[in-house]
Amino acid sequence: MFNNTHNTHNTHSDHPLIQRQQTYMLDRKLVSVSSQDRDQCSWNSRANFEITLPQQLLNVETIRLVECNFPSNNYTFKNSYYNTQFLFKIPSWTNYLMLTINEGFYTPTQIASELTNKLNYYTAIHVPGYNHFIVVYNEVTQKLQFGNNFEPFELNFDAIISYHLACAQPTVPVCQNGKWGLPYYLGFEKKTYSSSRIDDTQSTPLVVTQLAVPPAVSGGEFFNNLTYLNIADADYYWLGNGSVPYPYYFCNAPNQIKVIGETNIYMELDKCNQADELKPYPLNTNGTINNTYNGIVNSFFAKIPILVGCPNMQYFDSRNGLIQNLTTFFPPLERLGKIKVKFRYHDGTLVDFSNDFSFTLAFDCYRDEMARTLLLRTPAQYRL
Repeated sequence: MFNNTHNTHNTHSDHPLIQRQQTYMLDRKLVSVSSQDRDQCSWNSRANFEITLPQQLLNVETIRLVECNFPSNNYTFKNSYYNTQFLFKIPSWTNYLMLTINEGFYTPTQIASELTNKLNYYTAIHVPGYNHFIVVYNEVTQKLQFGNNFEPFELNFDAIISYHLACAQPTVPVCQNGKWGLPYYLGFEKKTYSSSRIDDTQSTPLVVTQLAVPPAVSGGEFFNNLTYLNIADADYYWLGNGSVPYPYYFCNAPNQIKVIGETNIYMELDKCNQADELKPYPLNTNGTINNTYNGIVNSFFAKIPILVGCPNMQYFDSRNGLIQNLTTFFPPLERLGKIKVKFRYHDGTLVDFSNDFSFTLAFDCYRDEMARTLLLRTPAQYRL
């Protein structure tokens, strides 16, 4: 006789098994990193280095840059940026002279004074006592005006200049359409300029004589005194008022000066980038051949603004709305023990930081746990 009491196939139980729930707690780990933490024997540049985290992080779901502290007094003009030199000459000379400005951050007036002094300095090496070059910044047009109150001159901004650097940049900007050298920042095109002649800076109208011989281009069709100044001001007739015999020679920059430099730093986090980026300076984007349009998927981790004119160390916080970055991983990273960072500009040029900096990364990790039901009592005087 069949006994139901001892049925081994009975699936009914008064004590059912509790199903295991996939319950996790989100654990946030903050890691502070300074450029001083890198091994300087292996990573000479502050802009590119790798560090080992204090502990391995497991099940990393998100990474975020929560704060950073970068120097805002970085130089605009540096040898490592290929923007401190250009060639010039007097037509009676056979060879061009190389002019090199000092590295630094200039105001427009300061760069005009620097160019005046350096043009005369390098010329005086061959012609002792030479002081006929004058460069001024027109505050209304925001352009530079080159002049010589003795003889004509040429500015060779089409030449390819070699910089001898201990650590070369990943890209050389000479072939770019922008930021290709010092003349670009001074407001000039990639051409050779010959000065134009003015026979009287006080005549009405001002008569200009073109001296350019192709392929060189003219230094300007119009001569401008600094008419926004009082006519009694010594700089009104900036090139001369006839006290030095005419004629005079000048060359106007066709574009506005660019001394501010870069406005953003791109931060790369190796194998953790999720922001896409377009390559700068594309050509023939509508063509079927020689089309250089290009984009990079997962190009960078965070885009950090540079606030020019701020104190020497500017503090950037993601909560102020200037930094919006969040890298999410699905499934989560099983293990993370090292991070490798790179700081560059949009064209790939590594940032040449003037001082050390620091930043903080937030890692959100899954922590496995048993489900619990907690009753939390909050004192009346305590406000969450």
